[in-house]
Order: sequence, then C-alpha cells, then structure tokens
Amino acid sequence: MADELNVNDGSRIISKGTKRISTVSKALTPAFIDGVLAELKQMDTKSGQVLSDNQRNRNLINSVRGNVRNVLNSVGYFDAVNDFLFNFDLLSDFQKGIHQQLSGIVVKGSQITPFRKWAINKVLFDLQGQGLDAALINPIKQEMKKAVDLGGNFQDMSRSVESFLRQGKNGHLDRIVQLGSQDALGQFNGLVNDAVRREFNLDGFVYVGSIVEGTRPQCLRWLAMREIPWEGLGKELDWANRNGTGWIKGTTAAIIC
Repeated sequence: MADELNVNDGSRIISKGTKRISTVSKALTPAFIDGVLAELKQMDTKSGQVLSDNQRNRNLINSVRGNVRNVLNSVGYFDAVNDFLFNFDLLSDFQKGIHQQLSGIVVKGSQITPFRKWAINKVLFDLQGQGLDAALINPIKQEMKKAVDLGGNFQDMSRSVESFLRQGKNGHLDRIVQLGSQDALGQFNGLVNDAVRREFNLDGFVYVGSIVEGTRPQCLRWLAMREIPWEGLGKELDWANRNGTGWIKGTTAAIIC
C-alpha cells in the first residue's frame, strides 16, 4: 500500500473487493444454474409429474444441501470466497496506516485481530455456511419438497427453481455475494474505527462505502450524509430502527459504540 493514504482508500478496498468477487460469481452463475437443474432431473417422474411415494425423490430432497454445495464447489464458488478473505488484510493495513497518518494514532495488529476474526467468520457464515443455506439452498429444497408432496408437474418445479436462481440483475447468487461481502468488509472497517474512537475519545463518524444492488436504506442515507457527529448518532439509529433493513431492530449507540 502506498505511503500516502486517502481517507476514501478504505471504501475503495471494500468496493474493489466486492466487485472482484461479484465478477467471479456472475461468471460462474450460468454453470451453477445448469448444475442445479441437472440435479433436479435426477428426480423420478411419470407422465411429467413428480412421483410422491418414491424413496429416490425423498433421498434427493434430504441430500439437496450436499448436492448443491457440490455444484458450487465444482464451478469454483468456494475458492472465490476463500480468495476474497485477503481483503481483510488490506483493510487492516489501511486502518493502521490512515490513523497513523491523520492523527498519529498507533493501531496495533493485536487490536485489530479480534474484529478481523469476527468479520471473517461472518463472511464465511453468510457465503459458505448457514447463511448460504437459508438464502440459497433451503428455497430450492422447499420447491422440491412441495413438488414431491403434491405430485406436482416437474417442469413447473424446474422453472420455479430456475426463476429463483435468476432473480435480480445478475442472479440470486451474485446478490448474496455482493451483500455478504460488502457487509463483512464494511462492518469490519466500522468496528475498528469504533474501537479507535472509544480509546482515543474521537467525536464523530465518516460513513463511506459504495452502492450495489440491494444496498440498504440506512446505508444510502448515511452515504449521502457522509459525516455523522457523535451527538447525532442516536437520532440516525432511531431512523434506521424504523426504516432500515438487514438491521438488528433496537440497535442503539451504546450497542455499536
């Protein structure tokens, strides 16, 4: 990283990191969708209807998590998520450098490490763990289960799953990737700044970031404001509690700061 830093460099790291993994997810989405649809074709049907009293179909429902994850692995998705993690190292270096440059504050690596570990665990949860299951795999499983329980039309089920996977500008997987990656990097950056603020009695916040598909209302509002004084933070959190999304309702300044 260059010796002379800009306060917006952290935002640029977040934006570039999110864009990089999003570019990969967009590229692999067609192969991922094809792989999932191929898994659906393993289901037993008769005259175009999914068989209900059929052990093979029940087994496919029970194994859908592993099967979809195998497809994700085969197209390189998990490798892309693991490659993304180096962005936390870039942000760590930026945080140490920018505070030293602007105010002479020395932020030690040991002070950043707990937040880095938390953020990495969060992105792995959202993009590889139970968060991915809830956002991507469980809806596929529910469509399969509904078709089996009702003896539904196979083509209707397949089209429904495909429509779900293609929703959004670049597909549902890319939306999950963009939000999960940006959230983890942004929250890591914010947590480190909060720790520095508390330790050195700083009196305000600069809210920086980039806008992607699905950027939440409170983020849009604070990006437009850019600077949030400490005394105005409570009011802004009240607004987010009323109008925000992807947000823990009831969050207060005491909780996040």
